Order: sequence, then structure tokens, then C-alpha cells
Amino acid sequence: MSPVDSDSEWVERVAARVLLQDPRLNDREVLDIVSSLSKYPDWRALAPDVAAVKVFQPPESGSSP
Repeated sequence: MSPVDSDSEWVERVAARVLLQDPRLNDREVLDIVSSLSKYPDWRALAPDVAAVKVFQPPESGSSP
């Protein structure tokens, strides 16, 4: 998978993968959550498919959201 240079493309790709994992989620809410996560360098450095999986994992102690 190619790297994602723009924040908006990263958000769209992560949100799309999150919605594939759980289509019951609200599109707008997922976009808002993923957009917020994109502000954190640790999250933004993740590939979209990895970030989408991490959204569903419990947070690690001492880490950003």
C-alpha cells in the first residue's frame, strides 16, 4: 500500500476501513473521530489499515488516544 501524504486522504481511508469492520457505525461520527485521531503524530504515522484496526483495540496506558 502506498504512503498517504495528505491528512484528508488518510482520514477517508481509515474511516472507510473502520466502516467496513462495523457498518452499523454512523459515517459522520466515524469521520469526526478519525479526523481527531489524525492530529496525533503516533496515529497519523500508521498506515490506514493498521489505524482502522487499532481504533477497535483498548487504549494502551500512557499513549495518546
